[in-house]
Amino acid sequence: MVRSNAAHQPSSWKRWAGACVLTLVALVTAGCDRDRFQFTQDTPQEVLDAAKRMVLEGHAELLTELVFAEDERIRKLYRGLGGVLGSLEDLALQLAESFPTQVDSVRAEAQKAAAEGKSSSMLGAVLTGRRQQRTDTQSRFEKSDDPFNDVTQAIISDPYGWVSTSAERLSLTPISDDTVAVLWDNMPIFPPFGLIIQQKDDDKWYVVFPTSLPMVRNLLPSSDEELDLWLALLGAVENSIEDLRKAVKRGEITSLDQAAQKLVEYVTPTAVMAFYAYGKWKSEQEKEKAAERAAKGETASKRRQRPQPAAPPPEPAPPAAPEPAQPAVDNTPPSSSEPAPSEPASGHPEVPPPSPRLRSSLR
Repeated sequence: MVRSNAAHQPSSWKRWAGACVLTLVALVTAGCDRDRFQFTQDTPQEVLDAAKRMVLEGHAELLTELVFAEDERIRKLYRGLGGVLGSLEDLALQLAESFPTQVDSVRAEAQKAAAEGKSSSMLGAVLTGRRQQRTDTQSRFEKSDDPFNDVTQAIISDPYGWVSTSAERLSLTPISDDTVAVLWDNMPIFPPFGLIIQQKDDDKWYVVFPTSLPMVRNLLPSSDEELDLWLALLGAVENSIEDLRKAVKRGEITSLDQAAQKLVEYVTPTAVMAFYAYGKWKSEQEKEKAAERAAKGETASKRRQRPQPAAPPPEPAPPAAPEPAQPAVDNTPPSSSEPAPSEPASGHPEVPPPSPRLRSSLR
């Protein structure tokens, strides 16, 4: 008796609970693979060659080892991402084994698009940052009534197919003595930021992500607690992809189309729950920081409002010096031997009579 698919499909909380264990196993396994898979990084071209070898030889989980990490915390994050890349590769191998005809059809279209100078791989489209050229012949995505499902099929059936079909379209151009830019068809990758390969202090060359940008820096873990949340999220996604691979291997999924649908069903609840947990933690961290800033501001305000000691009373002014005595002024009119003319009672001075000569002239 065949059991239903629901009986085999793990619940989201089980995937989340097993994510941490799976992440630890993936990190240990990746360490063993790094020891077995030898590569060099003495030149920028060796970095590109190592990336191609990792994909072609089934070691996609090691791709992030070629990326520069500022510290051990970021290195652990990249290795968690490498686990997801490796699980996608394992799923693609299982799909090719279970549905060879359907997968070959998808890959054949990708190869045809590459021969025409286009790229039907989603990863290639992301690298170029450009829309595909319009042609008279419609692609399977344009003719499909469910293009999202078709895109998902292309990703899971051949996630790194562009490496084997279009690696020659990658090129390098020097920027400085220790920095080169990676180009796709002579155009910058990931415009407008670009992708560079840079020589670091250990004399090795690494792919360098634009982690100095605020939008990128804010996503990187700044504490061990935040790193654990990111690793749990990546581990949950990896666990979901692994569950899908096992379901395909058991024969519970009968077509590439169904596998694409199940991938969404498996990954979406787990990813939503993980992002919710991360968002809630981030919100609590912001609240704590805001409370700390408010407490510091209140303390500073109290310092400014602290009563100042009273100023000492002003010293009394010295007594004013006494003004020197002024000599007495005698307002008495000077005496005269002649008596002063008397004033009439009316207050007007008495007019003397005219002289005799004047009187005779008046006649």
